[in-house]
Amino acid sequence: MKNPLSEFSIPLLGLKKESYEFDFQLDKSFFTAFEDSYIQDGDIQVNLQLERKTGHLELNFDFEGTVKTDCDRCSTSINLPIEGNEQIIAKYSEETQEDEDEIIFIHPETSELNLAQYIYEYINLAVPIRKVYDCENDENPPCDFETLDYLEQQENSKNDNDDDDDSSDTWDVLKNISVN
Repeated sequence: MKNPLSEFSIPLLGLKKESYEFDFQLDKSFFTAFEDSYIQDGDIQVNLQLERKTGHLELNFDFEGTVKTDCDRCSTSINLPIEGNEQIIAKYSEETQEDEDEIIFIHPETSELNLAQYIYEYINLAVPIRKVYDCENDENPPCDFETLDYLEQQENSKNDNDDDDDSSDTWDVLKNISVN
């Protein structure tokens, strides 16, 4: 069985000191290849600009697309738009060194570099904490309007009760004031 992440390996041996471009298409098979993946499905286009320089590689990732998730507003399944750009510097080193935030170390004789883990992490970091988007502009919004109506009624009811409580509390305090 073919490793679904093997297509994210780029050859390093024989690269000349120039720029290269790679395009990757991410879908469900990409995300499910990661155990316990937070994202289970998506449709994302990744463009990689690789520039080989003396002693290192510069890898610039640009990505755009959607991930399937549940809306935090109405709990229905949505295709949440995401986009981003990230950079990694891959330095050649004969000694084993610990990777840093944006710098990784690879042995000069490494024949290929698999970028799947980096791409996966960048996509996960691009997903906002609050998963909602401006779906009102969609031709057929995916919203669960029944849930949204219920939540709005609950909010209005709470606000009405808060107004009543505030005013009665104010009057209770004023009643206890004694004038000398």
